[in-house]
Amino acid sequence: MNRGWRLFTSLIACAALIGCETNAVPISYYNVPQETPDAPNAKIGGTKTFVLLGPDTRTYAGAIDGKVIRREREADYDQSVPISPGVHALSIDYRDGSWHASVPIRLDARPGATYVVKAERVNQISTTVKVTLWVEDAGDGTLVADKTVVPVIPSGGTTFMFLPVKR
Repeated sequence: MNRGWRLFTSLIACAALIGCETNAVPISYYNVPQETPDAPNAKIGGTKTFVLLGPDTRTYAGAIDGKVIRREREADYDQSVPISPGVHALSIDYRDGSWHASVPIRLDARPGATYVVKAERVNQISTTVKVTLWVEDAGDGTLVADKTVVPVIPSGGTTFMFLPVKR
């Protein structure tokens, strides 16, 4: 390839990129609340389930009060996140390889309580995979957010879909 052609294609690429405009919405990240002696923070953690012949599944709080929970690495999804006592709006998320589900919930966090996000697959073989998501008290297993069934959808990356074959 000659130098002139390379320069020409580089200039065209630069011109195209200069004309691009992003409409990205800035992400607001969750800040850990300050703990007070009279009202210690509650904690909410996720779960990670090992799957022998497939990707591990993870359930976790993805956002609290509209602010995304920042995690350093994927392995941190099951770690507890401090949350101040009181009523909060949470996004409860499920990830299974490149598949994802999410449901909004309201949680009335008690001071010092520990909560855990849980999930259960509704059907294993179907064209529409669904998952049940909920939150329970880690101490006694009491349900603190109703069980909600949601469809699992592709979340990007390479996805494979297995459909039943009629013979």
